[in-house]
Amino acid sequence: MPLQAQPEAETTMPPDWTSLFSAAGLNISKWKPERAERIPDSYAETRYAWVGSFPNRPGVPVRIEAAAYQGKPVSFEIMDPWIQKAPAESAQGPTVSRLFDIGAALFVVPVLLGGIFFARRNLRLGWGDRRGATRLAFLVLAISVLIWILQVPRVSLVSLLLVPYLPVLT
Repeated sequence: MPLQAQPEAETTMPPDWTSLFSAAGLNISKWKPERAERIPDSYAETRYAWVGSFPNRPGVPVRIEAAAYQGKPVSFEIMDPWIQKAPAESAQGPTVSRLFDIGAALFVVPVLLGGIFFARRNLRLGWGDRRGATRLAFLVLAISVLIWILQVPRVSLVSLLLVPYLPVLT
């Protein structure tokens, strides 16, 4: 995570990529610099890219993408040719995702309407089990709360207890 306040502008030297190349078993002099295409997972000021091939596979082009922040490497990724570029995301979203959402809506709405219809019908005819329905509702509520609790990011108990008192402690 980058600093919240940027220190005074310093002239930062580019990172020494030679050590990363040698750690990967590659010679940097045999790789041709190119324009970086991928955005790294971590924050970076500058991005770099090289194209070349492995010594044991001379005919297969390989791409290396790297990034740096304040002169220190933060990302170094070797990509084989079969790793395709991520498609540019359109404003409409992927077609498959939209079709899935429409299909889900077409399935859920009739099921809910049918459930409401049969619940009202059974209650009017006296076939309803109110006690069982109440138990089922509480079970679904308990499971939903449990799922919600398990999805909350992991935070230590100490920090949860101290958070309300932090302004007093500082």
